[in-house]
Amino acid sequence: MSYVEVDGDRFAYRRWGKPSGVPIFLVQHFRGGGIASSSGTPRNRMEDMADDIAAVIRALGLEQVDLLGFSIGGWQAEEVALRHPQLVRKLLLIGTGLRGGDPTMDPKVPEVALNPVPGLEDFLFLFFGRSEAAVEAGRAFWKRKVYAAVRDVASITDPRLTPVALDVTDPAAVRSSSCRTNSRPRPRFTPVTRAIRPPS
Repeated sequence: MSYVEVDGDRFAYRRWGKPSGVPIFLVQHFRGGGIASSSGTPRNRMEDMADDIAAVIRALGLEQVDLLGFSIGGWQAEEVALRHPQLVRKLLLIGTGLRGGDPTMDPKVPEVALNPVPGLEDFLFLFFGRSEAAVEAGRAFWKRKVYAAVRDVASITDPRLTPVALDVTDPAAVRSSSCRTNSRPRPRFTPVTRAIRPPS
């Protein structure tokens, strides 16, 4: 993990690849927080998040980036391109949408997406198709995701805690298994998570 300081706030980031060429700069939204090692006051406006991203790009000494936005990070990347166009060579948007929303979107999406404790059915609705094969793939992914999260928490808190003892389809069970690690202060939402340099 590396850090860059901007106006007294510390942003955590990761960098891979060779330090040459125009880097791909990934802006990914992590539900519930950013990288825990970052500090500062959470931003509530896309414009402020975009300005933070631009400040980090500059602090890293990058003149221009290919900006890749995923999920809400796509909204933030769009705003960076609008507010700081000189920093963005290419804009890549994945798994995102229009900042104002998509009028053809299923009306259930905002309700499900804002659920503070998303369950398996929420996850399947938002991220997987409706076919039997898609639902099965989603269930398998959910199980791996929850198993990994519980395994990581168990290694920190209680080695006897195992995912086998939990119903991985029940978000309350998963949340209660990890609550012992949630006593530390909430991390600052950091829209910048990775600066990736392409191979030369």
